Amino acid sequence: MTHTLILSFPDAMSEQERELFFQDGAAVVLGSGFAESYHHWPNVSAPSAVDASTFAASAMVQIRCSDVESLRKLFAHPPLGEYAKRWRSEYPLRVVAINTVGPPVESDPR
Repeated sequence: MTHTLILSFPDAMSEQERELFFQDGAAVVLGSGFAESYHHWPNVSAPSAVDASTFAASAMVQIRCSDVESLRKLFAHPPLGEYAKRWRSEYPLRVVAINTVGPPVESDPR
């Protein structure tokens, strides 16, 4: 089971703060014991025919869990809620999420 998040960060969020966001997220997710992996990648800007005025992606996170029950337990993990609340109180993050069954992307293209 792969939980994919497409994130849109506000311009006011620095690169250092974004990296801390991912470090904190990985620590909470992997520290929960419910997830097998946590990977993130920045968006790469390129010309596109798609109008991004509604949602401009900044990055993607993929979290892999062994099954739906593990994903449910991760979502109910209190430190994950605290992490999300803390970051959203500082920055108006926008998120699109999708859950799929299948292999995650394993390599970091950077």
